[in-house]
Amino acid sequence: MEELKRLSVKSQEKKSGGSQMDDLLQFNQLVYSLPMVNSLVSRRNLQTYTFDSTSYNQDSGQMSCTLNTGEQYVNFANSWLQFDISVTSNDNRNWDFGSGSALNLFSETVWTSRQGTVLSRNAQNNVYQIQEHRLRKSDDWFISQGEIMGYYDIAADGYTGFAHTVPITVAIPLKYVNTLCDSQMLCPDTICSGARLTLTLERVKNALRFLGGGTTVHAFTISNAKLVVDAHTIVESAYKSLKLQGTRGLEYICKGLHHESSPITTNFNTTISKSVARALEIVAVPLLDANINSDVADSLITPSLVYDDYQVQIGSLLLPSQKLVGTVPIFMNILYGADQLSDIDDRGSFLTITEFKTKYGALRSNLQTQSLLDFSGQSCNNSRNVKINGSMTTGGAKTFHVFMTYMSVIRAFNTSVAVSS
Repeated sequence: MEELKRLSVKSQEKKSGGSQMDDLLQFNQLVYSLPMVNSLVSRRNLQTYTFDSTSYNQDSGQMSCTLNTGEQYVNFANSWLQFDISVTSNDNRNWDFGSGSALNLFSETVWTSRQGTVLSRNAQNNVYQIQEHRLRKSDDWFISQGEIMGYYDIAADGYTGFAHTVPITVAIPLKYVNTLCDSQMLCPDTICSGARLTLTLERVKNALRFLGGGTTVHAFTISNAKLVVDAHTIVESAYKSLKLQGTRGLEYICKGLHHESSPITTNFNTTISKSVARALEIVAVPLLDANINSDVADSLITPSLVYDDYQVQIGSLLLPSQKLVGTVPIFMNILYGADQLSDIDDRGSFLTITEFKTKYGALRSNLQTQSLLDFSGQSCNNSRNVKINGSMTTGGAKTFHVFMTYMSVIRAFNTSVAVSS
C-alpha cells in the first residue's frame, strides 16, 4: 500500500511539473538539440559468401552456401541471393520464368545450423511466393525489385522473353528465399555463424517456360552464385551482455512455412497434420497436373478455374462462420485475410478478380486474432485440427498444395540452438 501511495505522489508531481510542456514540444517537433546516439552497432557492412561450386545445372540436385560471419549479427531482411543463369535449347527458342521469377528454380530451401539442426524448411516455396507477390505487391514493386528477380509483364505488347544462351543476372531478397530471413530482428551470431543454406533445384520444365511450339531439349546453368548479407558488429559491452543472456537462450522469432499436398479433381477436404502454438495463415494452391513438365505452360500457377464454395475449420471454429459460396465472396475473403481492404493505397494495382480467376487462384484464410498484432495466431494440434473444405467446377487432375504459416521460435544458446513452433 505504501508503495502505491509513493507512486501516486510521483505521478502528481510529474503532472504539475514542466515535463508536460517538454512532451508537447517533442510531439510537435520543436526540440532543437542533437539526437542521442543510441546505436549498439560499431560497424556495419555487406559481406559476400560464395556457394560451394562455381556453377550448377539442372542435374546438380542441390546448391549450398555456408555463412562464416563469426561474431557478427545479420539482418537477413536486408540481404539477398545473387547469381547468373543461362539457358540453352536445341531449337534456339527464347525463354522466361512464366508468371514467376528466378525463385521458380528452387523447389525447397533449407537453413541448417552449424550443429546440423534444421532451422527452417520451406517446401514448394516457388509455388507459394508467386501467389504471395501477386496478392501483396504493387505494380511499382514489380517494375523495380520484382524485375531484378526475373518478373516481367509477359502480356505486354512486343514481349519476347530472354534470348537463347545470353546469361542474365538476378538478385532475390533472402526474405523471399526462406521465411527465416523474413524478420526485422538481427539474427544472433549463435544462429547465423556457420549456418548453411541449401537450395533444391526445380525440374527445368517446371521452372522455365519456352516461347513457341515444338519439342525442346533444354538445359540451364547457374553460375557465380553468392549470398550478400548485411552484417553488424555489436559493441563489446552489448555483445558481452547478450552472451550472458545466451546462457538462458536468445529467442529469434520468424515465420515458419509448412507444406502438404494431395491429389484432387473438383472437391477438396484436407486436414493439416502439423501442430503449432500460433498458426497464422492458410494458403491453398491447386495446380493442374497437365501443366507439370510442360515446355510452354506456366507450371507453377493455378489454371483458369471457378470455385463453388470454401471454408476452413479449426476444431469447432469455422472461418468464416458461414461457407463462402461463389467467386466474389471467396475473392473478398482473400482481400480481407491479406488486409488489402484496409491497407490498399494508390501505389498501383494489386491482385484483380480477373487474375484470380485465370492464374492466381490461391485460396487463403487468415488465422490471426488481431490484424494489428504480429503472431496473434490460433493453436492447432491433434485434437484441434485445421481442415480445408470446398469444391470447384473446373475439372481435371490437380495437385492441391496447402501451406500454413506459423510462428517459429529459434532459441539460440551459446553452444547450441533449439527450434519450436
